[in-house]
Formats: sequence, C-alpha cells, structure tokens
Amino acid sequence: QSIAATKGFTAVNRVAVSVNGQTVLAATPDGLMRSVDAAHNVWTPVLNNAVADVKFHPSLSTAAVAGGKGNGLAWFTVNGGATWKPATHAGAWSGRVELTYARKNPNIVYAAVEGEGGSLWRSSDGGKTYARRAALGTDGKPASWLGDQGWYGNALWAGDPTDEKLLILGGVNLW
Repeated sequence: QSIAATKGFTAVNRVAVSVNGQTVLAATPDGLMRSVDAAHNVWTPVLNNAVADVKFHPSLSTAAVAGGKGNGLAWFTVNGGATWKPATHAGAWSGRVELTYARKNPNIVYAAVEGEGGSLWRSSDGGKTYARRAALGTDGKPASWLGDQGWYGNALWAGDPTDEKLLILGGVNLW
C-alpha cells in the first residue's frame, strides 16, 4: 500500500529498520516518521525537524541516531524511536549531519558534519555526546573531504568488525 499521500512523506532520505524488524524509521525533509504496526501502514511523526540520516544500533532495537538535513542537528533515542533527545557537542555544527555506528564497538558513533568543508566528530556513549576529531589528509593538514558539496555528497562507514577506528569518509573526495 502506498503511503505517498501520508503527511510527512514529501521525500524519504533514509530508512532504518530495527534489528528485530518491528520498528521502521523514515528520515524525511519534514521530520522523522516511525511505524511499529506489523504491516507498516501506520506512520507517526516523532521528530519535527528536517532529517537526512537515521541509523539503528546494529544489535539493539531500542537505540538509534538521526542526523539533520541542513540544520546541523543530531538526535538519539533509547526507546526505539518513540522519543528523541538532542545530542550535545562543544562547538557549532552546521549543514547536513551523517552518522554511523562502529561495527566493532557500537557505543562509538561517528558524525560527519557538513560545515567547514567537513568536520569529523566521535561519540563514545552511543550518540549522546560528541567530541571533535582531527580529519587529516596524507599531508597532515585538515582534510576538506566534503568541499562545498556536504549538503549532497556526505557519507561515512565504520563497518570493520575488527577495528572501531577504521573510518572511511566520502564526499568530494574519499578519505
């Protein structure tokens, strides 16, 4: 059944499914939508800010993180997406925020923030708080992997099962 006519679905930027398959989250320009009915026909808005990214914890159906679309915001949930709290960090964030859990240690969440040509942040508490990390190029200077395209090309991966520090960043360049 199409949900195209459902308010809140002008576009879908990302879909996340809980590990137990019971909860589906949809990141949209209108906010974050949640479905928990078996057929996923009923959708409820749970966050009223533009959302570009949403990811469920790889082994917990109760934990997830979401990143803003053009607003420099990030959120976390501990109840399967029913309610969301803003993540905290020192310093200003701007633009699109992409997030990923580290597969080796899902308590670690990385954030690629659009502002400044791309800034890298790391959380060690499941996405509740973030600290800035250096994203350096091979020349030892700050890497501007997003350039001026972070609103569009902003990707990160931390899926190595043996090393939570192995991170691949993509935008205008791949690091």
